[in-house]
Amino acid sequence: MAIAYRERFSIPPLPVDAATASAMGQHFAQKLAQVGGLDALVAKVTDGILTRPAGDPPTALSRLNRLYAQVYTREEIEGLARNTLAGLKIGG
Repeated sequence: MAIAYRERFSIPPLPVDAATASAMGQHFAQKLAQVGGLDALVAKVTDGILTRPAGDPPTALSRLNRLYAQVYTREEIEGLARNTLAGLKIGG
């Protein structure tokens, strides 16, 4: 039986230092150019969080991705992706 949710959570982006934010901004700007649009980039980021490879090493980020995939809906993770990209000034 599927669970119906009455509310949707807004997941805030993880705080990062200026150097990390700069590197992330450059990475996502390149990805935006490769995938051809903000919606496609959001889908790619969301899919990356939801589908981790079987041999993914147990890093803090992979653990966080697994937690997000178990706790949040796809729509909530898409919101996280949009909020993170907006915070990095990606996609206008």
